Amino acid sequence: MKNICTFSYHRFEAVHCAQSNLQCFTVSSTCMNEYKLRKEREFKAIGILGIAFAAFCIWTNFREFYTIAILQDTSTYPFGKGATLWYYKSSQLYAAFELCIGLLFLVSALLLFWGLFKGKRAMVFITFGI
Repeated sequence: MKNICTFSYHRFEAVHCAQSNLQCFTVSSTCMNEYKLRKEREFKAIGILGIAFAAFCIWTNFREFYTIAILQDTSTYPFGKGATLWYYKSSQLYAAFELCIGLLFLVSALLLFWGLFKGKRAMVFITFGI
């Protein structure tokens, strides 16, 4: 029996067999199973990439917060008006911003992980878009 899977729903509906209908159904269901497995792998890959990206952003934002707020190492950061085109009024404001962004990415990573674990495709794709 030839493998006629092209991973398209139209192909599954339009399977043409010169043999019995039972063999057509077998080929069609095999193709459908392969299609579902492929989509499941893509879903997991997107979820894992999203979690990895969120983890990287969490790490960089919390590291900035730790450096500025906890260690109070502001020697390489120009704060105050006129220092650069983009500036923060104070180191506390910058640290609070980094903490908020880090928490946002933490919530995003948790939602991605939960959606991936529960198999909720819509949640994973929406959270990945955020």
